[in-house]
Amino acid sequence: MVKIPDKRPVRFFNTTGPCRPWDHYMLPPADRLVGAQLDRYIRDNLYWVLHAPRQTGKTTFLQEWAREINAGGEAVACYVSIEACQGITDMAEAMKTIHKAVCAFAKRAELPIPELPLNESSMLIDSTMHKWAELVFPKPLIVLFDEADVLERESFKNIFSFDIKEDTGFFPNFTKLDITALFAQRTKETGQKITDEALDYIYEQSWGNHGL
Repeated sequence: MVKIPDKRPVRFFNTTGPCRPWDHYMLPPADRLVGAQLDRYIRDNLYWVLHAPRQTGKTTFLQEWAREINAGGEAVACYVSIEACQGITDMAEAMKTIHKAVCAFAKRAELPIPELPLNESSMLIDSTMHKWAELVFPKPLIVLFDEADVLERESFKNIFSFDIKEDTGFFPNFTKLDITALFAQRTKETGQKITDEALDYIYEQSWGNHGL
């Protein structure tokens, strides 16, 4: 598995992409997730969907959850972004692009890499997942797809079926207590305190929006 970097002495606030606990101030993503039962999804082999606006922590959560699962050693978790499919209208080409994303993650994570099935049909991703599950057996395979909304309609329907999902989770905006907890991390690392008035101002200006 990929080695997790050491935490830097002083981290920083990040609003321009996924947060990493060794670089950025952040709260445990799973603690903020509403409407999801993560342990049960793994135990019972269930599908679920995470809905949230942009810059609310979806990618950060998925990447962090994958790291936690892999660190536990009881399952193999794979984070696969399919953002590269944006603008691809041909379903067969979209399937190949997703397969490449799967293989790229497997290589980075030092996992067995599933070969491209000989029959490159509309069932390409289904075949890829079955092959990948066989390669990591007896551990269960957990695949976390991100950026699925970039897919064209037919490609999306071919891969994802909401008829089989168990639950839908989402992320709320930060509360005042969340913001206080984030700045408490900074105070611990830098020694610089922040006043209650400043925390009130930050919350009033952002209303807990992650991207502000």
